[in-house]
Amino acid sequence: MPPSEALQQSIARDGLCQPLIVRPDGASSASHATDGWQRYQVATDLDWGSLPVVVHESVLGALSATESAIILREWSTYDWARYCQSLASELRLDGASQRIIITSVAERTVKSQQTVQRYLDALVLPSVVLHRMYAQDHSVSNAWCR
Repeated sequence: MPPSEALQQSIARDGLCQPLIVRPDGASSASHATDGWQRYQVATDLDWGSLPVVVHESVLGALSATESAIILREWSTYDWARYCQSLASELRLDGASQRIIITSVAERTVKSQQTVQRYLDALVLPSVVLHRMYAQDHSVSNAWCR
């Protein structure tokens, strides 16, 4: 999803209050953001030459740091769903079953297994539906996936 207008205005006005959390891609020289992708997009649109980042060498280290960052701010339901999806994708690399993945994500995020399942189910919907859910989540309430 593209960054919200509110986020764009906030970063243009105040800069970044939190560094991005990244991890290296073991197969290339690229890095992956586990926290801060939308902030990165806004900063790129503003032609910033550099950004504050915290680099973690392992996937689980980066995801753990992302979980800690969550405690410091309020996430929308959509943000939580995307985070659970990211964590599930990383765990899927180990060949774990869907049930084990959902249980592991639930344990790491203090979300119920049912909520994690709903998040993962919702995020496979067509992008036009996701865009509407995201817009609703950021303008009305977090009711789309409790």
